[in-house]
Amino acid sequence: MKKVRAEVEGWPTIVLVILIFVLEDCDYHSPKEGTPTWSFFSQRDTCFLEDNFFTLPRSIEACTMIFNKSTSSDSSSTDRPEVKSPMRLDPSSSIEQDSDSEANFKPEPVVIKPIVVADHTWCAIKEVEFNVWIREDRAERIDLDDSKRVISHIYLRIEMEEAEQVIGKGLSAMKKEICKLANVFKSKSALHRLQVAELRVEFNWRVMQSGLKISSHSTAWSHYENWYFTKFRGIKRAHSDDEEYKPTDNRTPSTSPKPRDIAPRSAAHRKSVRR
Repeated sequence: MKKVRAEVEGWPTIVLVILIFVLEDCDYHSPKEGTPTWSFFSQRDTCFLEDNFFTLPRSIEACTMIFNKSTSSDSSSTDRPEVKSPMRLDPSSSIEQDSDSEANFKPEPVVIKPIVVADHTWCAIKEVEFNVWIREDRAERIDLDDSKRVISHIYLRIEMEEAEQVIGKGLSAMKKEICKLANVFKSKSALHRLQVAELRVEFNWRVMQSGLKISSHSTAWSHYENWYFTKFRGIKRAHSDDEEYKPTDNRTPSTSPKPRDIAPRSAAHRKSVRR
């Protein structure tokens, strides 16, 4: 909010501000060290590919069981059957209505379920709201503290009528500002084209709401990937069956190979210094 406030203060000619707030069930946190989820991923040789990550079971017990079986059969821990990515839309889904369907057809409401993998919630969208401000006539700038702002919702429910009206007014105000600019440059032809141009903006909130479902998977994957590479640097040595994972004080696996000693450079390779 501070960044938006600074932009409005620095550019008082801004006529329309739209902020989208995505609220989660609780503040997100990565798996904590020492938990079964942390231990499970710490023992994987590499970061899971996106499709493979989303095929993992919800429970940590099921994840451990699957990879214990794969280890006993000498298969790679990251070899998983090819699956359809949840990031792709199904053409047969109810996002787009069939042209042959009845006029009173109502698609099923979009439900964005929490994304839980290995007993950890990677993303859980609770609500998404639009906050819209428009600069009033003769006002110096938009007042973000003004109670006249419009708050509309796109999830869990679609209630965007007021936001649409304010956005439409904001676009008309933008058109007027552009016409003023064309008038400054004495371009009568450009000014005429702008004045007769019609602003037609159609919002398909249903499609946007469905896009939130895809975005939740992108967020979950980003949370996992960033956490994995931050904690484990992407690639680790595989553990043997009789090794027990124990993190050390510097957060590196105790079973990791010791760093190789680097011998000092010999005098023959040192650059001579002329006195």
